[in-house]
Amino acid sequence: MTTANPMATAAGPTHADATSSTQPPSSNPVGGPFNIVVSVPATIEIKMVDASALAEYEIWFFIASILASAAIGFLVAFVQAIDGKSAASAAEGWMDLVLFILFFLSVVTAIYKRRILKKKGRDIKLTTSGASLQG
Repeated sequence: MTTANPMATAAGPTHADATSSTQPPSSNPVGGPFNIVVSVPATIEIKMVDASALAEYEIWFFIASILASAAIGFLVAFVQAIDGKSAASAAEGWMDLVLFILFFLSVVTAIYKRRILKKKGRDIKLTTSGASLQG
């Protein structure tokens, strides 16, 4: 039986065991001590906000994004209806106008909620102290 692998025998391929290696063992590359340096700023500033005001702002921002998508979709349909001289173009135009008005109102409400959020927020300054660990 002739095979392309010279290590193969009739019983199957042979494997070299780790104990039968002819190379000397290598040393541990991370065996020495580690020097880890962590830089922390002297002060950390955190803006604390009211969670319910933040949730209201996020909801109005989400509503504005959904209404923007709907208004643009109806605007495309309105333009295509005008090009095709469709009888439904007037209804699509009015629907698009309503969606743009609702979009504008939701953006104004989101901006208002954002101002309230900034007004109610508090800045907290934390100072860090030095810490050292010798091991």
